[in-house]
Amino acid sequence: MYVCVCNAITSGDIERDPTLITSCGTKCGRCIPYVQRNCYAGTDVEIFTHEQLVALYKKSIATPQKS
Repeated sequence: MYVCVCNAITSGDIERDPTLITSCGTKCGRCIPYVQRNCYAGTDVEIFTHEQLVALYKKSIATPQKS
């Protein structure tokens, strides 16, 4: 499901590359409040469980930053 429509970023994309979360909201910005609350845009549905967020965080700090 899409997390950021303008940048065509899905929850699956973020699972594969957690650094993509920083690209959410860089065009129109409407998804930012939802991303901050861990919800799909326009809903109250969680994107990731707490356990998934912890795993993604660990993966993001182990992934070298792109230049």
